[in-house]
Amino acid sequence: MPQPTRDQLGALLRVHRPMRPLYAWAFLVAISCPFAILAAIGPPGPVVGVIIFLLFFVPFTYAFGEWLLLQHRIHEHALVLRSIPGLRTYVVPFHTVDADDIAVRPRHRVPRGEFHVAQRHQRECPLVEQSLHVTGLHPDEARRLAKGRLGRHDIDAGYETARWRLSFRDAHRNGRLLADAVRASRGAQRR
Repeated sequence: MPQPTRDQLGALLRVHRPMRPLYAWAFLVAISCPFAILAAIGPPGPVVGVIIFLLFFVPFTYAFGEWLLLQHRIHEHALVLRSIPGLRTYVVPFHTVDADDIAVRPRHRVPRGEFHVAQRHQRECPLVEQSLHVTGLHPDEARRLAKGRLGRHDIDAGYETARWRLSFRDAHRNGRLLADAVRASRGAQRR
């Protein structure tokens, strides 16, 4: 089964990145450079420095990219959530979203001393203070839909929901846009 098409998603209304990509990439390079510089100073030279840089940069990118390189794409009929290409992408169709249940909340903070593994429905950047809380298609099903392993008819038959937490720099404005898009999508589907 193919991935959702542009016709199924509808026109792209807005792309939001909680953290500007230039800053995120600069941070990832900056935390990898000290190791590369120390390796390049030694006798083997710059070649080892480049290898060491890549050995740190790639894992750091995949470890921190899930938070720093988030991208929320609001389409006419779905919300597409992704970060680095190749990592998890989720498609949350608007017919699974309750427009009246979209709320702006402070970003979830983990108490000091507690180890916390982020859940798939937490698409929050640690540097952004506000999140939109949206009830929609469960992450497992949203992931399968993004991969093309789940069709709309499968979702219409019954689906599980989850409370998504999505970082937005201007959460109030984006929350209104998302709620309006959900209502418009539902109105278009009824016709």
